[in-house]
Amino acid sequence: MNKMMILPLLALPVLGVHAAMYKWTDANGKTVYSQHPPPSGTSERIQTAPTPSQSVTEAQKRLQEQLQRIEDRREDRHIAGDKDRAANTRAGLMARNCETARKNLESLGGPPNRVTRMADGSYKRLTPEERQKQIDEANKQIQENCR
Repeated sequence: MNKMMILPLLALPVLGVHAAMYKWTDANGKTVYSQHPPPSGTSERIQTAPTPSQSVTEAQKRLQEQLQRIEDRREDRHIAGDKDRAANTRAGLMARNCETARKNLESLGGPPNRVTRMADGSYKRLTPEERQKQIDEANKQIQENCR
């Protein structure tokens, strides 16, 4: 909503703030409150407290403070959303890494003379030391990513 449209509305005086209030009991025994006295005549006049007057500058200041609080809450929600998205992204990455490490460990558990595909796309038959090193690495990845 446009700030410039709200400001004049806050500065307008409230109509009828100082109007007299009357209280009486009607013919059916119900208590009636009204700004007009009863036609029959007997009523109790109720004093209403006037609302505190407020200058335009005070109204502008209150409006600016309220708009700032709204903007602060909007920014807090945005930051919280960013944190949630980052956590979800990290969780997804960890799940993929976990699955890959489990598959690697499973494939390394096969026959020891099996040919293994290397990171560069080539194939190689691993020595027992190389195979154990990759098994250890897969176990480490599982510990880090599978929770």
